[in-house]
Amino acid sequence: MKKSANIQEQPTVAMSAGFDDDLQKPDLTQRHGVKQMDVESTALADAIAKDAPDYRSTMLIKLYAMMALCVLNGIMNGYDGSVMSAINAMDPFQDRFKIGMTGNLNGAVFSVYTAGSIVGSLGCGFIMDKWGRRGGMFMGAGFIVLGSVLQASSHHLPQCMIDRFIVGFGNPMCATTAAVFIVELSYPTWRGLAGGSYSVPGWNIGANIASWSCYGTNYFTNDWCWRIPYIIQLFFPSVVFCLVWFLLPESPRWLWANGQAHRAREILVKYHGNNSPDSALVKLEIIEMQEALEAEEETSNRNLNYKVLVDNRPNRLRL
Repeated sequence: MKKSANIQEQPTVAMSAGFDDDLQKPDLTQRHGVKQMDVESTALADAIAKDAPDYRSTMLIKLYAMMALCVLNGIMNGYDGSVMSAINAMDPFQDRFKIGMTGNLNGAVFSVYTAGSIVGSLGCGFIMDKWGRRGGMFMGAGFIVLGSVLQASSHHLPQCMIDRFIVGFGNPMCATTAAVFIVELSYPTWRGLAGGSYSVPGWNIGANIASWSCYGTNYFTNDWCWRIPYIIQLFFPSVVFCLVWFLLPESPRWLWANGQAHRAREILVKYHGNNSPDSALVKLEIIEMQEALEAEEETSNRNLNYKVLVDNRPNRLRL
């Protein structure tokens, strides 16, 4: 009986020794031809591996151009928010409107832009949900074009202040809607890069263009020193206004949420699946989009309602 017991124990010892040997070998995955990767989403990584996208393909290059067009909204945001600081220091501007370098009147001229942004931001969610992401950018750019034309032609202070309010009103429509559009349409593997390019470099590029434009025109001794920067301000919203409605597809997520699943699928297949209806990535995105929209439908009534901001004490304190 003792001998039999020893025989039964031997395989267990051998297996344990072999297991320990494998654990002590750091190149276990290499010996079996397996490549180890750290990924955030295994489903996404698997879909990308199956599709093997060519980042130099025609469709992805078009997608890059679309994202660049959206970044113009970030550039105009930086320009609009910075140009007045330099113009305020110009003598011809002060001679024309006499707002002073400090004081209540100066503060009112600056803050009217912010007031317009606050008012405009209240309707951004409704506009982009009602008329789509392209509609939000189109309307916002239209207001900025109108305000810039009126600013460049201003002769009296009330007109100047109304113009700044109009520009401020249109700015959040472009800024908010473009950011949402970029996230919803950009290719998943570089979605973070696209969003970051919009928020950080876009704003700073616009602010630098405004500063250098005013630096160059500051040498004029007449009203053109401050009118030219406002004319330059027209460029970015004009490009967006003329091209966004005609060159950009609508957001697939918005289309799906508004009962246009066929069009949403076509856009995803074209730009994310390289025109392949069997794309694993497109199938994954459609599943995730459906699940997200169903979850939103369960947790909200889809109605624009700001009452929730003040309907209880904790929310009022946060506000």
